[in-house]
Amino acid sequence: MLDAADMLLRSWSAIGVLAAGHSPRQDAAIWDGLLEFVDRGLLDTPVGTVWSFADVPAMIAQQGTPAPGKSVVRVAERGR
Repeated sequence: MLDAADMLLRSWSAIGVLAAGHSPRQDAAIWDGLLEFVDRGLLDTPVGTVWSFADVPAMIAQQGTPAPGKSVVRVAERGR
């Protein structure tokens, strides 16, 4: 049996395995497990830069070899 958490944390894959067909209960259990990892600080998505929606053309113009971390575009500011 494959350990999905081990696959995720050590970034390995299995060839010939279809990762689909879970029941809603199985999907909920998987998401609960991922949220537990996040709550324990075991999963993190590094954010490299945050851009306003108005600055998206500049962001696209600066794209080259991606730097570490994700680029985030704020579509709307809070409270607006």
